[in-house]
Amino acid sequence: ADGIEGAAHFVETDPRQYELFYGAFSNEVLWLIQHDQPWPDELSPGVREESWRDGYIPVNQAFADAVVDEVDSGEYRAVMFHDYHFYLAPGMVRKARPGIYLQQFVHIPWPRAEVWERLEKPIMRRICEGLLGNDSLVFQTPESSRNFLVTCRRNVPEAQVDVHAVTVVFEGRTTRAWA
Repeated sequence: ADGIEGAAHFVETDPRQYELFYGAFSNEVLWLIQHDQPWPDELSPGVREESWRDGYIPVNQAFADAVVDEVDSGEYRAVMFHDYHFYLAPGMVRKARPGIYLQQFVHIPWPRAEVWERLEKPIMRRICEGLLGNDSLVFQTPESSRNFLVTCRRNVPEAQVDVHAVTVVFEGRTTRAWA
C-alpha cells in the first residue's frame, strides 16, 4: 500500500456547477444521447446550454487544473481519464502540458454520428476536440471506436480521420481511438 495512501484528492467545485455538470449535462444529456434515448421534456436547448456552459465546462476545467498540479509534482508521466464526465479535460490538460501522455476509457457506448446531431454543433465539436487531446482513446467495442471516428470526421472537418488505422490527426497530434 506504499504510495497509495494520500494519493486521492478531492476537487472542490461550486455545488451549483457540480449539479449542472453531473446531474444535468453528464447524466441527462450525455448518458441519454450515448444510449440513444430521448431527452426528458424539461431538457430544453436553454437548459442544455446552461448545463454545458455553467457546469460541464467549469468542472472539467477544475479537474484539468488539478491534474496539471499533480503532473507538475513530477511524480506522474501519464494520466488516465475515465468515462463521459470528463470529455473536455484531456484537451485542457494537453494545452497546459503538451508532453504528458493521456489516455481515456469510455465505459458507455459511443453511438452513430447521426445520433450526436441532436446536440448543438459547437458543443459536439468541443467534445471531439477535448477527446482528441488524448494519445489513446479506448472504447468498449470496435463499433463505438468507428462511430467516434466518423463523429470526428463530421464535427472536426480539418481533422485527418483514418478509420482503418483507427487514428485521428488533429493539430499536429495523433490520437488512437481503439477498442
